[in-house]
Amino acid sequence: WTSVAGPLRVIGGGCATWGLLILAAIDPEVRDDEPEREASRHLLIALDVSPSMQLVDAGPEVEKVSRADWAGQLVQGVRDRLDSASTRVSLVAFYTDARPVLKETFDKEVVSNVLDGLPMYTAFPSGPTRLAEGVATALEQAKPWMPESATLLVVSDGDSLGLSLI
Repeated sequence: WTSVAGPLRVIGGGCATWGLLILAAIDPEVRDDEPEREASRHLLIALDVSPSMQLVDAGPEVEKVSRADWAGQLVQGVRDRLDSASTRVSLVAFYTDARPVLKETFDKEVVSNVLDGLPMYTAFPSGPTRLAEGVATALEQAKPWMPESATLLVVSDGDSLGLSLI
């Protein structure tokens, strides 16, 4: 067995090196199992996350909830009526500036998590709400999509620093 050990060691080392090179060279792909078709529709949400959305004065007369929670419930009502196999959801949060939060997701749970009244205003510097900047950023995100394939839903309490684009 000692006469075969040397060549087997060389062959084993070569196989291990080949395997490591292949693992280092390939780029792993994340497989998208649920949607089978390409997105033919888009729901683009511009969501106001200013501190005024945390006020508890919205909802039915009997039990008041925060404006953010009520906005989340309203958007979820719209979201539940959409076909998730062909509709992607993108979300832009705005306060003193605008930031994309979700980009073309089909996962209802991810959207629900973002719309659960998270205090996202802490990610922005303090200042006045800029609704126009949120809408402009949302429209910028929609530029590569096919014409007439998207719906823009602006969710805000209306407290804004004017509506002219800066």
